[in-house]
Amino acid sequence: MRAAAFALTALATGLGLGLVTASWSLYSSGSSTVVGNPGWREWRLAGQPVTASYAAGFFLSAGTVPPAAAHARSFFRNRDDDGNALSGSCVVVVKGEVSGLRWWSLALADDNGNLVAGQPVLAAPGAVTGADGSLVVRIARRAQPGNWLRPSSEGRYSIYFMAGSPQEGLPLQLPSLKQEGC
Repeated sequence: MRAAAFALTALATGLGLGLVTASWSLYSSGSSTVVGNPGWREWRLAGQPVTASYAAGFFLSAGTVPPAAAHARSFFRNRDDDGNALSGSCVVVVKGEVSGLRWWSLALADDNGNLVAGQPVLAAPGAVTGADGSLVVRIARRAQPGNWLRPSSEGRYSIYFMAGSPQEGLPLQLPSLKQEGC
């Protein structure tokens, strides 16, 4: 009886550690920091065959199809520019320049960057931008003027930004995130 209990405990421990390390591998090996855009991480699906499988695993484990690597780049972050965790109880302002992109989308995801069904998404055709191509989006539980995304809860979340087909020769500058108040 004691041997069976030990075997079950060892099996459960091994299974738990396996799931934790697999999740950590998908998160850390499949994404990398973005040069010139502090705070953002990118899911690399092309250019690095070793890490591309981890990035693809991230999308597949979340139940989504990875984007075509030649046409889209996927980025996420779960902290604002000052290092504060993104929280549904605060108002966060996302500001950026999107005129150099043929299309883009901005979605709210869970704290690990996983897209969750039912979370709001704002995409290029439905967003209001300035004449200069600037984008301002407020993320808050209460309605905000202009572009607004509502987190599903007051808990922590991530920003998921997909940039499609940047125009030739233009550097990609990802949006900044500033907390406006809690």
